[in-house]
Amino acid sequence: MVSLSACTTEQKPSLPSEIYINQSVSSPADIIQFKGKYVVTELYNNRLAILDSPTDQNPTYFDPTIIGKSFSSPHYLAVTSSNTLLITNGWGNSIVEITDLEGSDWREFRGQAPTFLAPHGICVSDNGEIYVADSLNSRLVRFLDMDGRNWEVFPDNDRKISYGRQLHCENERVWISNSYEDREGLNPGKGGNILLLENFRSGELLSVFERPDTNLTAVLPLDGEILAGLWGSYNQVASVSIATAETSVRFWGLDSGLGTPYSLQLFDHTGEFRYGAAMIGKLDPRPDEQTGGIVFFNL
Repeated sequence: MVSLSACTTEQKPSLPSEIYINQSVSSPADIIQFKGKYVVTELYNNRLAILDSPTDQNPTYFDPTIIGKSFSSPHYLAVTSSNTLLITNGWGNSIVEITDLEGSDWREFRGQAPTFLAPHGICVSDNGEIYVADSLNSRLVRFLDMDGRNWEVFPDNDRKISYGRQLHCENERVWISNSYEDREGLNPGKGGNILLLENFRSGELLSVFERPDTNLTAVLPLDGEILAGLWGSYNQVASVSIATAETSVRFWGLDSGLGTPYSLQLFDHTGEFRYGAAMIGKLDPRPDEQTGGIVFFNL
């Protein structure tokens, strides 16, 4: 792995080989496959939208108020080894676990001291450990279950983690989409980066891609490259080659009118599309403004 350096080249925008835009959902923050459905967090509607397929234009919904519960800006999603669904309840400062899309067996975990403060990214490793980007606490934590067993905080020796967004677990490695934001109490820095964690207890992180000019939102590792979501004036996905001494950045011409690519996901190979990007639209949109959509694509 290499970090971004002076030997970086950038290419003009290009499109993935196949693409489909679904705007039947509103301000989506993440999308994942769960029990045969495509499940989407709707950031401002505080519910889950459920699609039968990428081209489904009539989603159904899970609104937790129907079971006496609530979301407050649900962000990212992960599926556990026991096939339950985890949702980071961003401004509710908790993690939610449900066993089906009716909200059965709802459990909520608020972390350990200090408790979660705007948790965002979440992923589950091959050995079942749950990793969470505890964003406004500027930290990464891991634990075994919703009782918080084996709770650990990543030492972060160089204070690289600031406002973590999407996480991806890849075997025992964790990829972190990280931004340096002007918020009191966060670890300082400029722009954003993609961080790679290879040994939790070491306290060390490798920065594999850096953008001093914008925040980063999404990350998806592929063979020899990563896909990264860029905020701000970009609102694009960058395909970053990290297999050679020269880092090549290729911007994709996704519809920037859909807003920021907030998450990137790899789907089951049997599906029509292998990849998806949740585009959140404008922050705090008015009803007449663009509220984003899901971009499904193949490479």
